[in-house]
Amino acid sequence: MEGLNLEQSQSQENILNVEQQRIADLESVISSITLEEGGKINLQDQGVFSERTEVWKNKDGVIDVQEFDGAIIVIYNANEKIPEGCPDLRGLRSGEYNPETSTCYVDLSDSWSFLENKYVPAMLQQYVRHELRHNIVNKSDTEHIAQHRYTSWGELEEFNRETATQLAYLDELHSQYFDVIDGDLGGRDFFTKLNAGFYTIHKKGSHIEVATTKPENAEVVSNLFHNLQASILYILGK
Repeated sequence: MEGLNLEQSQSQENILNVEQQRIADLESVISSITLEEGGKINLQDQGVFSERTEVWKNKDGVIDVQEFDGAIIVIYNANEKIPEGCPDLRGLRSGEYNPETSTCYVDLSDSWSFLENKYVPAMLQQYVRHELRHNIVNKSDTEHIAQHRYTSWGELEEFNRETATQLAYLDELHSQYFDVIDGDLGGRDFFTKLNAGFYTIHKKGSHIEVATTKPENAEVVSNLFHNLQASILYILGK
């Protein structure tokens, strides 16, 4: 992560396996992403150019588009123009991730500053980071589903509801955790206590209620939550 010295980096490499190190490296880049005035994406690693990015760049209403780790990031302002294929997020949220197409949509319509009398994209840059984090987990989920011989997320939900519930929880937990580590404290309430409200694509409720369908797994969820809570307090307290 940003700020690690050489000794800490070497220690991290000794602790993490290959996949965990890959995610840590991606997180380091994601945490540095910002939105410049006008809505342009400032990506430390400029990503890659592909036909997908070219298609999006040519769509009317697209402010900027980048590709990173297999995901397309599309920036637009629904108050000015909703590009073809983009969701209207006004009044709902400012970001959305489509796991089927690995596309991150970020709508700047909620970034209007009455004090500055203009849109301030930096207010919503955390949504770019948040949605990209969903992409990291989605890739792992897809591999997990394939290993268990399911053909899709929908099939997993139908035939193995518990696994689908756990994966959905870990997906949202990952993004919210790193949002808080980034200093975006909008999600801090999720980690104040175990029965704090949380949500996934399946439902809303306490951490235990949304993490599992089996009461016997409550202790595992509790241990995970308190370990994450402790790490947040440690990191933010340094």
